[in-house]
Amino acid sequence: MPLLTLLPSWDDSGGVALTAKSQAPPKILVVDDDPSIRFLLRLIFEAAGYAVSEAPHGRAALIRIKIQLPDVVVTDLKMPVMDGGALIERLRSEPHWADIPIVAVTGERAPLERVAKANVILAKPFLQSTLVETVNGLLEERGLKAS
Repeated sequence: MPLLTLLPSWDDSGGVALTAKSQAPPKILVVDDDPSIRFLLRLIFEAAGYAVSEAPHGRAALIRIKIQLPDVVVTDLKMPVMDGGALIERLRSEPHWADIPIVAVTGERAPLERVAKANVILAKPFLQSTLVETVNGLLEERGLKAS
């Protein structure tokens, strides 16, 4: 749901009026092959004020990104079709996608070398608050925030 910001404007007689300016919430793309994890992450991020889209693997994520550029990508690493490491490599290799902040989540103890290109790596299990704070921090670096 877009946010409304009221901005003052002055008319010719010196009076002040408030005009509404719509601001869309930041967009998070959640990439995970487990539908229950995607659903849970959607609930967490929507409760924090974000707009959420989903993809079940890296290849589907690339299609979603072409349709609507997200402000942050949160991706699992182990997925069929295209895993999270390959997705991260692809995003970092494309000039118009290279700056998208990426949070990689993994249950593995030693992250793969390809994952080093993610902005943040979170080990599963993680606290909901840690995930939201991490995404908030990445967005604040870009001048964005949730509602």
